[in-house]
Amino acid sequence: MRRLVPAAGVLAVFAVVATWWYSTALAPELQITDVTVTADGIAMDAPVLRGEDDAGRPYVLQAVEAYQTLSTNPVFTLLDLTGEMMLDAGEQLVLRAPPARFDSATGMARFEEGQVEITLSSGGQAFLGVTEVDLDAGTISSDERVAVASGEVTLEAGGIQAFDAGERLLFTGGVRMVVRPTRQDGPRQNGSGQQGTVTQ
Repeated sequence: MRRLVPAAGVLAVFAVVATWWYSTALAPELQITDVTVTADGIAMDAPVLRGEDDAGRPYVLQAVEAYQTLSTNPVFTLLDLTGEMMLDAGEQLVLRAPPARFDSATGMARFEEGQVEITLSSGGQAFLGVTEVDLDAGTISSDERVAVASGEVTLEAGGIQAFDAGERLLFTGGVRMVVRPTRQDGPRQNGSGQQGTVTQ
């Protein structure tokens, strides 16, 4: 299940964003089309961030727009966020999400409208509703529908919680998993090749 829901990858993407916002001196290459400063905050047009995380894995983060409030503990908002990151064993993670907010005072990031899509180059996909990420605690939580698909396995649940930077996952709210075994040539016994469903 951890391979199907790359929670650690989502945390890694937000950890990169948090590092950028916590200390611009440590930020990697950042490209911005235009910057506007108003009494309410700073608006950045089409920001693109490239670099490597602590493990040396390259990533690219981009958004249509980004906003930063002018306060001691600023709040950042990214519109139409797209993130790409190389995971272990050369696998690539792609994250797409509507508005995302990061509160530097609490270390909490939130996908405001849900519809978070995670895709792996190996073919796995996950879709999450409104999602909160606690960067300090290394946790992810969502109380809305979660759908996961990879190969012969699909899973749906009413919510999900990830602990220990994605090492432990808890699916909640009526979990339903469907397994479709790969068909093989030759005689089948005991109904092999049929669909199996596990519901909790």
